[in-house]
Amino acid sequence: MSVAIFRNHSVIGEPQVAKKSIGILLSILSIIALLVGLLVDCMSIASTFGNKIPFLEEICSLSTEEPKSEEPKQSTIEKVPTKNPPITKTIPQTEYSILENQPQFVAFAKTHLSIQFQNVGGEEFVSLSISPQGHQSIIKAVVGSDTFEFESSTGTYSLSVLNIDYQSRTISVQVSKKQITP
Repeated sequence: MSVAIFRNHSVIGEPQVAKKSIGILLSILSIIALLVGLLVDCMSIASTFGNKIPFLEEICSLSTEEPKSEEPKQSTIEKVPTKNPPITKTIPQTEYSILENQPQFVAFAKTHLSIQFQNVGGEEFVSLSISPQGHQSIIKAVVGSDTFEFESSTGTYSLSVLNIDYQSRTISVQVSKKQITP
């Protein structure tokens, strides 16, 4: 027997050292396999999106060229690629004409809207009731064009009063979902 290590009154021989060496070797091989997998993923991403993410081309390239020394260059104007336009999501935007004592349901906002014309001390105004499902109703006094925000179970909405017709006792409103921008 070649080398023996004494620990806790027992002898650790070659078979136990070999088992530990194999375990360490397997761990190292696993790490190398993971790194190769990451490199393959990186190259795949670079080939798919490389023109949109320039730094990936540099990171994931397998170039074996030695870095060249920097030589003074003449200034040139490079054409910078334009960005793709952002993807816009269509957000429902709907106008409603609401008659007095005839509630209107806004389906995409899960909200009932109703109005009642008022006259207090000779001042005319409209009481606008906004009743979102799952949230407390809001009553607003409106005398002209105005905008209000309200919460519903489907999100945050904006309600704009476009017109009040005191003769026909109707109002026109527009309801739109607020888009959250990062």
